[in-house]
Amino acid sequence: LESCSDAENPKLSLMKHVDLPDCSKGVSCITFRPDDKLFVCSTWDYALRYFSASKKNKQLAVLDWHHSSVTSLAFHANLLFSACKEGKIVCWNLYA
Repeated sequence: LESCSDAENPKLSLMKHVDLPDCSKGVSCITFRPDDKLFVCSTWDYALRYFSASKKNKQLAVLDWHHSSVTSLAFHANLLFSACKEGKIVCWNLYA
């Protein structure tokens, strides 16, 4: 992860920059765990990709359940919630 700021507009700043290894699919949304050690992104193939937020951003898992575009991701405690265009919300226990 990198941090930087926009010198031309000091009111705007880029807080995180993420390079996704081996992820050629477009990304529809992304969320970081509150401790910033892990993150999940949803890709245009409807999968959720779970990464370690280290310098190499190692992919830890692919969660393949949704059958339409994921529109929202959120962490709460040790749970990840994902919602899709079909109107389904899934609660994932990533630490079970």
